[in-house]
Amino acid sequence: MRTVFNSNQDLANTFAAQSQVLGRTKSMFFEHETAYSYGHHYIAAKFITADNGQKVCFVNSRHYSVTTAKHVQNLFKAVYYNQAETRVFRVPIPRNFGYWQIGEVLKQMKEEAETYFKKQLSARTTDFNYTIAMRIAGDIKEISELFSLCVPSLWDFEYQKEAWQKVSSIWNKEVN
Repeated sequence: MRTVFNSNQDLANTFAAQSQVLGRTKSMFFEHETAYSYGHHYIAAKFITADNGQKVCFVNSRHYSVTTAKHVQNLFKAVYYNQAETRVFRVPIPRNFGYWQIGEVLKQMKEEAETYFKKQLSARTTDFNYTIAMRIAGDIKEISELFSLCVPSLWDFEYQKEAWQKVSSIWNKEVN
């Protein structure tokens, strides 16, 4: 079993396969089901088993450097393309992340979605922010279902109704 890898991509692929418990490069490493960028202070990705037995991989959506962003992207792609049965989500991962903190992560994701709904209110020609907010809301719903948590309704998101009205008016202008 090789534990020192020549490239971050090789390390990401091995982590995604979960075929061994340790691996490292100069700037990335993994231990069991958690991958790190530069140190234990930044969790780049983590596998957690959902209540229904589904394998889930959470990939950090917070980037602190260009290199860390590349690490996260390598891990996301490796899991997404090599583990068809695994659901992959981009979420804001705290320093110490485990099953017990999924509710807190969902709360942060809801706040992020609400920020995008609010940004949509000032948009004049695009539904870009609304689309991002809806993707995040969909991920929140799916994660909530996987981990037997309360599933929020779209109406629970602040600014969602107003953002939808704005998007509808943008679409109507495009048609006319």
